[in-house]
Amino acid sequence: MRNMISKLSLVVAGVLLSLGWAILTPTAVKEPESPLSSFSLATSNCPNDGVNKISRGLQSRMQKLVAEMSQSLSVLDCIAPYDKLEEWARVIFESMTAESRTFHSIEHAFDMSDNAVDEVQKLSAFYHDIIYYSVDGGLSTDQEAIVGDVIDENVDGAIYLTDSNSDLGEGDYSRMVVDIFGFEGGQQLKPFGGLNEFLSATLAVRSLSQYLRPQYLAEIAACIEATIPFRSGEPMEDLYDRLKKLFSYQILGIYFLNQTLP
Repeated sequence: MRNMISKLSLVVAGVLLSLGWAILTPTAVKEPESPLSSFSLATSNCPNDGVNKISRGLQSRMQKLVAEMSQSLSVLDCIAPYDKLEEWARVIFESMTAESRTFHSIEHAFDMSDNAVDEVQKLSAFYHDIIYYSVDGGLSTDQEAIVGDVIDENVDGAIYLTDSNSDLGEGDYSRMVVDIFGFEGGQQLKPFGGLNEFLSATLAVRSLSQYLRPQYLAEIAACIEATIPFRSGEPMEDLYDRLKKLFSYQILGIYFLNQTLP
């Protein structure tokens, strides 16, 4: 999986360099005003030292997640407020420490991020498994609030991409994610056909879109798409072709203005 993400970073960089990229200015952000504070686990009042150690371990991992996300975003010219950093990190952390998670856990995310070669890869690693629909039994409350409108589940449990993705508001890059994945409104999304990766990429893009340049949002979505397993054919080449088409039509202006691809 690391190799796929690394290859995608090179693919995205190559497309950007060959076609040129007109970067739109993201929403202005403020310098952080306070240190990490709001997320804390209550350990001092717990009489069980074993529980204290577990709680301190969880808190340490949460703090590491906040710190590494802050560093990565800073390198990408984004300084997000601490309340947003903590909100993003909390959603990732709680999603990946759910009781249903075994391999796709917060430790797996850190293992991937520790081997990342750049900041886009690191952010992609944190988000790439945030949603595991069938394993987790659907979306959590936080996930539902962010991406619940992009899918519909019928009475038989089948998941479909909503048609509303073709009519998103200005500045919503969810349709960009749909196009990067090569999906169409109304199609069925299957667990081994990109359902989890698509929802994870959409959650990442929607979470970060107010603060991170659209260029990096597209790269993160592409890196997460590259982690879809068990595919036949040439998925990397297919993704390259989709990226090339999107970038050749000056993707940023198209999605920011909610236009339609030719």
